[in-house]
Amino acid sequence: MKARWIDEYDMHTDSIYKCPGCEKCYAPVFPEVDRYLCVSCGEEVDVTDPEMIKYFEDRAGTKTEMRLCINCGEKTLETHYHRNPVTLEWEAMWGECKKCGMRFIV
Repeated sequence: MKARWIDEYDMHTDSIYKCPGCEKCYAPVFPEVDRYLCVSCGEEVDVTDPEMIKYFEDRAGTKTEMRLCINCGEKTLETHYHRNPVTLEWEAMWGECKKCGMRFIV
């Protein structure tokens, strides 16, 4: 099955954007090691279009930072980020304080 461009919604920017998707169920696909899978049907999807490959490369990776914990006041809150698919800016995904155990998820 070949990937196609589909419309997706980003709640953080309240906007519609194009992303690679499954031609069968029109759901987004995601990279996994050396293949791409549909988030809905779980089937493998062929992504060969150079623009789609660049789409995934631009949004790849995560980063982690230690931040100030709002619970204990120490700089022990390990915060994990991913890139926003529209703006490509880093956005917090989740975090956990290594001192007091406070957790959050976005």
